[in-house]
Amino acid sequence: MSEHHQGAGCQHCLSRRNVLSASALTGVATLGLAACSPAATPSASSASSSTASGSAAANATAASSSSASSAGEATVAMTTSELAVGAKGTAVLESDRSYLFYRDSETSVKAYRAVCTHAGCLVEVGTETDFACPCHGSSFDPATGEPTGGPANSALESFPAAIDGTNVVIYLDS
Repeated sequence: MSEHHQGAGCQHCLSRRNVLSASALTGVATLGLAACSPAATPSASSASSSTASGSAAANATAASSSSASSAGEATVAMTTSELAVGAKGTAVLESDRSYLFYRDSETSVKAYRAVCTHAGCLVEVGTETDFACPCHGSSFDPATGEPTGGPANSALESFPAAIDGTNVVIYLDS
């Protein structure tokens, strides 16, 4: 280096401290922007089971169960006429969160959050036998929530659910 570029007198040169500071700020800004951007998830407008129509999801209302559950308040997801025995359905509840339902008997129902355990995509009612994730092909057993195929290796998050008169209810944490 020539004497002109050495020392504190150079006004056009960057010091090592300035370069490192600028690099660190660029990294922090990039992370901050990534954290603020919304997660990429598929649209919830995909087709759902004929047993649980979109109107059922739109009309879902919260209701208190006469017997308080330690799992939270009972939330009506759909009616029993919209979820026949052996059928699968879906409902959008609690600030646009999607849930999957499987009615395994006249008096029993299973409920899961409709989020794939592989990459966080929206799981759909799917094929005749399984719930399905359209992103990477994972499939889940409606009776257990366990993966039956694809890259997912853990079960869907389950929630207590019940048949309460003519309603299918799910117990969500308050």
